[in-house]
Amino acid sequence: MIIWLVTERPASHEFLKRAVELYADCRVLGPTSDFAKAARTPPHGFIVDQVLNTPRTRGMISCLPVNGAKPIPAIYLTRTFETSDAVAGARRIYYPAETCPTILIKALIAQIRPDANLPDIALRRSFAVSDQVLATMWDQASVGRLDRELIDSGIDPVLDAIREGGLSSWLDLVWQHDDATYQHCLLVSGLTANFARQLHFSEADAKRLTRAALVHDVGKAKIPLEILNKPGPLSPDEMRVMRHHPEIGHDILVKSGSYEPLVLAITRHHHEMLDGSGYPDGLSSCSIADPIRLLTVCDIYAALIERRSYKAPTSHVDAIETLRRMGTKIEARFVDAFAQAVDAGNQESSRISGEISGMEGGNS
Repeated sequence: MIIWLVTERPASHEFLKRAVELYADCRVLGPTSDFAKAARTPPHGFIVDQVLNTPRTRGMISCLPVNGAKPIPAIYLTRTFETSDAVAGARRIYYPAETCPTILIKALIAQIRPDANLPDIALRRSFAVSDQVLATMWDQASVGRLDRELIDSGIDPVLDAIREGGLSSWLDLVWQHDDATYQHCLLVSGLTANFARQLHFSEADAKRLTRAALVHDVGKAKIPLEILNKPGPLSPDEMRVMRHHPEIGHDILVKSGSYEPLVLAITRHHHEMLDGSGYPDGLSSCSIADPIRLLTVCDIYAALIERRSYKAPTSHVDAIETLRRMGTKIEARFVDAFAQAVDAGNQESSRISGEISGMEGGNS
């Protein structure tokens, strides 16, 4: 699905563009755009943010493509109570310019595809972006560098997917992934984003933790594939090799530059235990900061619930019980908070699914 955002202020519409991209491909066009060239790939709908009663607007709107006698669905944003002959006869809806972007795009898609499952569309688009970010991250890390902008492009899709579809919907999609390492990174990222959401972290802190979750295992890009993808328990020698991945990942991020201390610390220390039995540095107690402790809980839980060809996943109840049996190795209060966060995230998924079913039932 392709949506055009037609505006006199293209640079000021990043937030609206991001909202559109949750559900469709977005093309931003301004007064100098080549509408004829853009229309070679016709849009399914428009969002028009213009002062409507001007010759310039009439000229731009006259350039919008049409679909025969059937107008292409459009939403027009207004800053005053205004109408315009320029849009007379169009299939149009007017909204105040300050309307929440999510409301605008949902209203437009309701015109384009009345039967669309919006949370599912958002979830699958977010998953596809995250998956591609991981694939590119692995390629870059294998040669020892990692672009910060690449990683940052994967943060919002994870946060958006958890917010729009809930945790269990994200997990169901991730479990279908056939690459075990990607599956694990996507699980940890979604679990961390959900944990931050349920703890009511600020947007900035949620993004920092999700960034750390995306890159926490990046050192595995330099672990031999016969060890990384071994379908079964590792030998002691193989385990020694595997246990170097936190140091390797930390080195990659340091050499890449621009990664904040929190992300570096989580990447290096997410396998440290509070009793000093972890690796690579044998840290203990107050040497391990709370964000590291938080992500460690997500990481262990993800490893337990992963779906592999050679083992059945651990259930949520059993995985939480395993975490609790670890006692003083991990932060008990975070385990309790995490269990509540997973339950809350799953309930959100059920609520969203129920709302969609209700909408579909009402349309039948």
